[in-house]
Amino acid sequence: MVSGRSDSFFLVIGYASKTGSFDLNKELSEARATAVATSAVESAKPGQKVRAVFLGQTDRFSSSDVRDDQICELWEIPK
Repeated sequence: MVSGRSDSFFLVIGYASKTGSFDLNKELSEARATAVATSAVESAKPGQKVRAVFLGQTDRFSSSDVRDDQICELWEIPK
């Protein structure tokens, strides 16, 4: 899952759709991002760091299908 340079930093960004309550969406999104980050850590090279964050409710990925906004992104940030 994780590749790249051995000194890269990986950021898992969890999003939620705009449906439902903010607090529940934050909780679900944090759990989603943490699960993806845990999987990334398991496949990371020595020296690579992985962190999970919740960025908020969005309709950035789709304004018509809320499932598309219940997503995580994995960013590689090279040193």
